[in-house]
Amino acid sequence: MSDDVAAQRWQLLLRHRKMLADYVRCIAPTLPEAEDIFQEVGLLVLNHKTGPLDLPTAGAWLRGVARNVVLQHLRAQGRQRHLSSEEILDLVDRTWEEEDAEADIWNDRRAALTACLQQLGSSDQQILKERYADGAASDAIAERLRRSPEAMRMKIMRLRQALSRCISRRLATAMGD
Repeated sequence: MSDDVAAQRWQLLLRHRKMLADYVRCIAPTLPEAEDIFQEVGLLVLNHKTGPLDLPTAGAWLRGVARNVVLQHLRAQGRQRHLSSEEILDLVDRTWEEEDAEADIWNDRRAALTACLQQLGSSDQQILKERYADGAASDAIAERLRRSPEAMRMKIMRLRQALSRCISRRLATAMGD
C-alpha cells in the first residue's frame, strides 16, 4: 500500500473515529469488548487495500467492517445466542444509516447529551455511569442502592426518557438558531 493511501486511510479513520466508537459500543456485548473490537477494526481499516477512501461511503463501510468483527468475536466466544438474530444488528445499522447524510449530527447529539447529563444530579449521573459506561446490570445497581430491581429499571427508564427529551429540545433549539 502506498504512503498516500495509508495516509488517506488514517485520515478516514480519524474523521470517523467517534462515530465508529459509538457504533461499536452499541453492538458489542461489553465495554471492554467494544474497546478491543474498535482497535481490531482500526487495524483492519488501516491495512485494507480496497475499501473506500471517499467520505460519502466511508461511514457505512466502516460500520460494515465493525459489524463483521463483532459477529466473528461473538462466534469465537460461543456467544451467538446474545443476538437472537441478526435483526438486532440490522436495526442498529438502519438507525445509523438514516443519519449518514449528516454525519455532523452525531457531534451535535453528543454535545447535547453531555449538556443534558450535566443537568442531572450526581446520584442520577452515577446510576447512568454504572449502567452504561461500566456495564453494570440494573439489578446490581439496585442492590448497591438498596432499591428493588423493578424500581431501578423504572428509574433508569425515566432518566433515559428525560435525557431524550432534553436532547430533543437542545437540538431543536440549535436548529432554530
